[in-house]
Amino acid sequence: MLRRRKLIGAAGAAGAAGALAAAAALPLTAQAQSKLPVVAVLHSQSLPPPEALARDPLRPRLRELGWEEGKTVAFESAYAGGREGRLQELAAALVAKKVDVIVTAGGDATRAAKLATDTIPIVAIGPNIVAMGYAGSLARPGGNVTGPSFDAGPALPAKRLELLKLALPAVKRIAYLRNSGQSSAATELAVAAARTHDLALATLVIDGPADFEAAFAELVRQRPDAIWVADSPANIAHRSRIIEFAARERLPALYGNPQFADSGGLMSYGVNLFERIRTAAQYVDKILRGAKPGELPIEQATTLELVINLKTARALGLAVPQALLLSADRVIE
Repeated sequence: MLRRRKLIGAAGAAGAAGALAAAAALPLTAQAQSKLPVVAVLHSQSLPPPEALARDPLRPRLRELGWEEGKTVAFESAYAGGREGRLQELAAALVAKKVDVIVTAGGDATRAAKLATDTIPIVAIGPNIVAMGYAGSLARPGGNVTGPSFDAGPALPAKRLELLKLALPAVKRIAYLRNSGQSSAATELAVAAARTHDLALATLVIDGPADFEAAFAELVRQRPDAIWVADSPANIAHRSRIIEFAARERLPALYGNPQFADSGGLMSYGVNLFERIRTAAQYVDKILRGAKPGELPIEQATTLELVINLKTARALGLAVPQALLLSADRVIE
């Protein structure tokens, strides 16, 4: 059974994620690129596996809107593999090629694209580009950056921890896995949410593959009651490693993106990533048809999903309260 709840007063403030990495395209000839408008995807992480590519919602949505690859539009993809310097190089290379639109996932990729150009339209999925200083307001961004927000307002972190406490009434200490590119406002909201629920919060920063083992070792040393994983591109791209670690150490974990629960994580509460990417395709469509990004309002997230993986809960020996199961949008058996 699928039920969706609408939230009021949403404000853009979060990271995006690994499924946008699936917006890769086949190599293009120089001739095709010279004749067709080019949509570039800039991602901070690595090329996703083939099964993720097959689920990419960006190009199918653009095809629905009338853009046929190789005939009316061309695509180019750039993956930085978690290396910040490489991300900046790729952004500069895309600008040098004079692509028509750059689609970015998360704050790091958006920042790199914005540093590289003030003129090429950027469709950013996830970050609070107003807080980053790249847009004047939600209604009228005013610059060359716009796109669908991946956050649902300042109340979201507290709501996530409320759900975690319903699943784990005895929880007292949690470890928060975040990315250094996360805005200070988002980090402050997480700290405030933990304080509201009388939870001790320890923060660990993960930026790329090299940081995971050190973070995992620290988690083993701290032995928190649960893990709270921020939905940054790095975390989403490496969700299998996080989920496997949590299962091995028998640590309950709360995630922001439904992909985590679908991949074996205990529970998630957040925006449906694929819907946000489909919305990004609509921004691309409007820009390719002549709209200015500065005049396209930033669309805030209004629908959140609670997904509970009951199979994982059983493996951890957790009895999820029936009331929480009934309130879930999806329960994975």
